[in-house]
Amino acid sequence: MSPLWRDELGAYLSPYRLCLVRMKRGVRPTPIAEHEQRLEGVKGDSFGPALEAFAAMLAQSPWQGTATRVVIADHWARYAIVPWVAALGSAQERLAHGRQLLAGLYGEAVDGWDVRISEAPPGAARVVCAVPGELIAAVRAACAAHGSAILSLQPQLVAAYEAWRPSLPSSNAWFVSVEQGSLA
Repeated sequence: MSPLWRDELGAYLSPYRLCLVRMKRGVRPTPIAEHEQRLEGVKGDSFGPALEAFAAMLAQSPWQGTATRVVIADHWARYAIVPWVAALGSAQERLAHGRQLLAGLYGEAVDGWDVRISEAPPGAARVVCAVPGELIAAVRAACAAHGSAILSLQPQLVAAYEAWRPSLPSSNAWFVSVEQGSLA
């Protein structure tokens, strides 16, 4: 089967629930399997129960061998607005600046986290995001173990923004993502 026509799996992982939908690819993609599962008794920032449930579902035949898009809850992500600094000339310098801002806001908790910074034209502020590296590695490992290729892996705020971007005003606006126990 051509990778272009491979079924897609959309997955949402949060401390409180796991949602999956498998889309049959083609001219008109259609949902062929759906699953929603509440996760009980999760404490703090633990992502273990969500990952265990995700891996268990991927082991079942309806969810295997797909091109997978994973959205993780903002509960596990940390964000900061990075003001424009003209003296920072490279992407590496801007990323290091973003890391410093995150460390100033969240302390050592984000030291081992995977950090990304948005693109923006010169003079504009950017958004920096940190996600636990262990969470990313575990999602990738679960997908690889069950024949699923990851197309994207992003926090809810980023996924929501990308979905709504064409509808947002070109001038200043607020954009927030709301989920149980979190506002980003």
